[in-house]
Amino acid sequence: MRAGNEAGGRVERVRWPRAWGWLFPATYALHILEEWRGGEGFPAWFARVTGVELAAGEFLWWNVFALLLMSASIILTLRFKTLGWLLLAYGTAFLLNALSHLFASLYTTSYSPGLVSSLLLWLPLGALALLRFRQTLSRRARRAGLLVGLLIHSVVILSTLLR
Repeated sequence: MRAGNEAGGRVERVRWPRAWGWLFPATYALHILEEWRGGEGFPAWFARVTGVELAAGEFLWWNVFALLLMSASIILTLRFKTLGWLLLAYGTAFLLNALSHLFASLYTTSYSPGLVSSLLLWLPLGALALLRFRQTLSRRARRAGLLVGLLIHSVVILSTLLR
């Protein structure tokens, strides 16, 4: 990302905080909280609109497990720069999740628990990741990040629907 310097007309590179990847697990924790406590709760909402039962305890267990796994992977991305594509994968999955909540809410004309945090936090964070890594990752690493993000989101959707 670049920022202009009005005095000299120079363009300077904006330095990203090294630990910005921690925004992913931090916002994920907020998203889980909204899905758990928002409206009727995501498991009940999902069962009502799809007819597929999603046990509340199982929902919470898988999300906490994913949060811990994500946190461990953030530590690895900070230690090994070659794993930066994982942040793009999370950004892609978050962006897709935000769009899924939006479309589900519009389609069902109801509040999909998780909608607010996904639109206010995940949509911009996902877009930011896409923009940031467009400049900093190789084409191969970008492809890996995008594909893994799509895979993460697909696995979550399919494992929930195919119960």
